Amino acid sequence: MTSKTKLICALDLLFLFLLLVSGATDGAIGDVIYYLAFLVPILIGFYFICAPEDKNEATENTLKAALSDFKISKRGAILSLPIVFPAISVILLLSYLTSLVLGIFGYENDVAFDMPFLSAVISHALVPAVLEELLFRFVPIKLLKEERKSALVLSSLMFAFAHANLFQIPYALAAGIIFAFLYIMTGSILSSILLHFLNNLISLISIYTEKDGIIISAVTVGALISFAVIFALRKSYSGVIKDLVGDGKVKIDRIAFVFIGVSAFLAITSLIFG
Repeated sequence: MTSKTKLICALDLLFLFLLLVSGATDGAIGDVIYYLAFLVPILIGFYFICAPEDKNEATENTLKAALSDFKISKRGAILSLPIVFPAISVILLLSYLTSLVLGIFGYENDVAFDMPFLSAVISHALVPAVLEELLFRFVPIKLLKEERKSALVLSSLMFAFAHANLFQIPYALAAGIIFAFLYIMTGSILSSILLHFLNNLISLISIYTEKDGIIISAVTVGALISFAVIFALRKSYSGVIKDLVGDGKVKIDRIAFVFIGVSAFLAITSLIFG
């Protein structure tokens, strides 16, 4: 367990280092390093996921088990859909409250894009959803498959602080918990990727259309309807929650707090001096 948590934290530290390098590098090279910040840790993590723990076990068996998480069953799809609107509601609410609190101290979170909407969807909704879910959900949850509670907590913390932005950390923590829960519940990384993408897409629509009221109203109505469906399927959801609650103690290696400390420092300094 300890060696795997250290590996996960080391991969996230590598991600953070490459991300800082990409931010300090201009042009196409900076863009390449940015994507390598995701791809290199993902590939290293995938290698360890597919490495058999038992010498007598064939590598293709572990590879097949890993790739099975890229499929979603009919049951998984049914359980995923009702979570979409409530999850997005929670994320939007925390984003609003964080901006409200920081706004009291004079800090504003101005987000604007000067690219076509379709380009923004690909670069700021689709690609981050895929890469972030693979790095912060797939890799840790597969590596810690015997300790799902630890995997959920660790992946959520690392995902939140990887944003290194005080406007984003609170809602990213909630989003990380929801995405991880959905992945564990359905056994499919596709479910969390799709929810992540939809959340990013709705944020982009809000930015480009500036019709927050209509979007919030639509999401709220969808959430109310979804709660009725969730109540009807409560046994399926409560079963997963009970398994997670009783899934042993949460074990987080001290190296995780190095990552969190560095990210928190970057978040605070960028807020003050940015």
